[in-house]
Amino acid sequence: MTADAIRVVVADDNKVFRQTLRSALEKQPRIEVVAEAENGQAAVDKVSEHRPDVVYMDINMPFMDGIEATRLITERFPGTKVIVISVHDAQVYSDRALAAGAVNFIPKTSSRKEILEALYATRPG
Repeated sequence: MTADAIRVVVADDNKVFRQTLRSALEKQPRIEVVAEAENGQAAVDKVSEHRPDVVYMDINMPFMDGIEATRLITERFPGTKVIVISVHDAQVYSDRALAAGAVNFIPKTSSRKEILEALYATRPG
């Protein structure tokens, strides 16, 4: 992978969704999925271990939800951007995600193009 690759962690308790998102991301040039996490605590641990540029974070996960994991990640690793991706599309969930430090909130029903645009928007220039 090139030095300018966007390093990503995918955090979602749904294994099929996690692997589908990973597969879509890995088909893109300059994107490297460095880890997957099945819950919020694992997401925090993976970020600590791999120091990715971006985390795709689900909200509803066991052990620690995605909102709390987002808050911890953005506090402890300010260089890591979090994009919350959720089945919940109500404004209250978006508000909570952004208040926790997420840079974006997108529904899981978003197109692959919209998911990638959210990722590329985290990069300067």
